[in-house]
Amino acid sequence: MITRICSNISVVFLLMLICISTQAQSRNNSPQNPVNQKDNLLPSPTEPLGCELASRYIDDVISRTVEDKDSTLIVLISLAKNEPNSIAKKRVQDITIYLKNRGLSNFKIGIGENTDGIGSINFYVKGYLLYSLPVKKGKTFNLMRCWIV
Repeated sequence: MITRICSNISVVFLLMLICISTQAQSRNNSPQNPVNQKDNLLPSPTEPLGCELASRYIDDVISRTVEDKDSTLIVLISLAKNEPNSIAKKRVQDITIYLKNRGLSNFKIGIGENTDGIGSINFYVKGYLLYSLPVKKGKTFNLMRCWIV
């Protein structure tokens, strides 16, 4: 009787080990979301942010980009309807200065189509949209002023 119980326990233990190793192996073989894009994301903003909070979002994007050395940050700027292209160019300049000042060199910035709603700055890493930051119409995105004391 005791031998049978020990045998059953051994079988259960062996099955548990097989299940655990199979799960670990399937995790290693399954495609994962690169640089943990969906893990611990900040809440998606619905309104334009102040420079301190916008800096926090962009710093999070930078850290996720740096985490994976093969990744490139893509920033897509969308203007609100009837915003002039000069605003888009200024936003590109502002974001470029901020990213370079933070030590990031592997990024590309482009200007997207105008939207019917509010303009936004969208941050992609490895093809995943991390954040879409709304921007007030007609306003630039100068984050460097946060550092001025």
